[in-house]
Amino acid sequence: MNKSSQVLPAAITIFGAKGDLTRRKLIPALYNLFLGKFLPDNFRIFCVDYIEVEEQVFKADLRSGIDEFSRNGKSSDTEWAAFAQHLFYQSGDFLKAETFTNLKTTIGAFDKSNGTRGRRLFYYAVSPRFIETISEALYKQAIANRDNLDRIVVEKPFGTDLKTARSLNRFLQKRF
Repeated sequence: MNKSSQVLPAAITIFGAKGDLTRRKLIPALYNLFLGKFLPDNFRIFCVDYIEVEEQVFKADLRSGIDEFSRNGKSSDTEWAAFAQHLFYQSGDFLKAETFTNLKTTIGAFDKSNGTRGRRLFYYAVSPRFIETISEALYKQAIANRDNLDRIVVEKPFGTDLKTARSLNRFLQKRF
């Protein structure tokens, strides 16, 4: 049994998936983890952004980011194909409940196909103005509600000063 088959499946969601942070940092880092076999065998990366784009075009853009920014250099066709089958794009407005209803359904289907609820990671690669909106939706729709399985990662800036940072921290602690 290899190290990746001993862990639960993982659903990784990136909000702001069409942004520079995702292309330059997040996807290359996840790709490197994949190559090193540090991700579970069973994982999905759900990429959410408001921009309408065909999934194949989206994936081609991510691959060019890997080829430019990955510490492992350019991707091979075989390695990229294996990684890309775990990537899924969903267009949606962070201000609309339907975006999160669709995400909940998608992640739920992934859990069902695995026969278990896996770990969930939500990465906020978005403008700070969306942090509370996304958090509230994840909370209200019970998408991120398991203390020992779910994590959120909030990209900085985290508030505009100490007072707003503390306020945001209290807001998040009430939900997660």
